[in-house]
Amino acid sequence: MTVSTGAGASILTEGHLSSGIHAASVSGGGGTDGQAITGSAFAGVNAELGVGGDGGDFGDGGASAAVAVQNLAAFTTQGVFAPAIEARSVAGGGGSAKSIINAGGVSMGDVSAAVGGGGGNGGDAGTIAVTSGSAISTGSHHSFGILAQSIGGTGGNGGSAVQNSATGGEVSGEIGFAIGGTGCDGGAADAVAVTTADSATADFGEISILAQSIGGSGGAGGSVYTGNLNVSTDGGGAVNIDIGGSGGDGATASTVDVQNAARITTDGHLADGIFAQSIGGNSGHGGSVHSVVSVNSQSSSLNVGVDIGGKGGSGEDAGEVTVGKHRRDLDRKGRSLGDRCDERRWRRGRLGRQPQRQPAAQVLGWQRRW
Repeated sequence: MTVSTGAGASILTEGHLSSGIHAASVSGGGGTDGQAITGSAFAGVNAELGVGGDGGDFGDGGASAAVAVQNLAAFTTQGVFAPAIEARSVAGGGGSAKSIINAGGVSMGDVSAAVGGGGGNGGDAGTIAVTSGSAISTGSHHSFGILAQSIGGTGGNGGSAVQNSATGGEVSGEIGFAIGGTGCDGGAADAVAVTTADSATADFGEISILAQSIGGSGGAGGSVYTGNLNVSTDGGGAVNIDIGGSGGDGATASTVDVQNAARITTDGHLADGIFAQSIGGNSGHGGSVHSVVSVNSQSSSLNVGVDIGGKGGSGEDAGEVTVGKHRRDLDRKGRSLGDRCDERRWRRGRLGRQPQRQPAAQVLGWQRRW
């Protein structure tokens, strides 16, 4: 998608939520699978297998296209949440799997398995390229001069698994097996490049240039919930293995490059001149396991249980952030930074996400650390 304006033109918007240019490629999210429920009433020996639906191929989020804006017109916006130029490529999130419920009735023996479905993968986002050669001005709060974002889709969550049974008799027992669904991977974000002329903002939260590349986060693994009761007179037993679903991996973010050869003026609180970020995708957390087993026998009994929590996914790297400018910025209110560069990535932890904040890129001799 490409949007261009001619030299000498002048564009004014006065209402709230009224962007000067709104160029966006937004893809759809993956579909959610149906819930599966299995069960029985009374049986001598009961055997059940339940498998949840998979977000799978048709549950993947769609990829979004590249967006380019080439502007030579002068822009003025006066409303709230009214950026002068907004260019975004937003990929769709993966579909999530619903739960599988496996409920056994009263029987002398029960063998059952419940497996949660997997989620869908997040879609990849396209590149963003914004070139503006004329003056830009915004006049009300939270109205950015230029908003440029490439955002990868979030991975779908795995489905949970629920399994229960009740057995009884002179000699009775049950064997149960449950696995949570796997969370899927996030989608990658692509490069963002902004080249600008004069920009002025005049109110609270009005960042003159906001450029971001944000990788999609991984989906969470499905949790497992089991409950089994055995009552017998001469002997009873229960064997249960429960494993939480694995979390999906985050996706990479790409480079962010902002080149400004003109004057930037901000006149509001929390209104940075240039805010450039590359943020790697967060890891999906592993599924938890919740298990209750009761074996009651007047004679001998056996109870074997194995519970394993799901493995967390891996966080991914951010790209390089570059800001080049050739004229001085002017900031007039508190907590408004002339330049803010931020490169973040997430690393895998034993039980979930662990943020690891990297030093920001150095700009004009100073460095901001997180």
